[in-house]
Amino acid sequence: MIEAKTRKVYFSLAANRTFMTLAAAAHKEASALMVDKYPTERSEEHYSGWHWSNDEKLRQIHQRLKRRIISRFRRSAAPLDKGGE
Repeated sequence: MIEAKTRKVYFSLAANRTFMTLAAAAHKEASALMVDKYPTERSEEHYSGWHWSNDEKLRQIHQRLKRRIISRFRRSAAPLDKGGE
């Protein structure tokens, strides 16, 4: 039998779509911020191009940014969870 259920999903403005997990939405938001700050260089004939994920230090910054986005979301959503249902 098919039934409709209400589930919590997370909307990312950067991707303009919903995600099933908070981690996936935060990953997309962090990636969008990183691309804005460090734009991708397109490849040329003998140069393969550059992306922020090629740099270990920037990958660590991405992870830190993702954690901060998640913690900020949880801090802002905490009062809503306590007063509802």
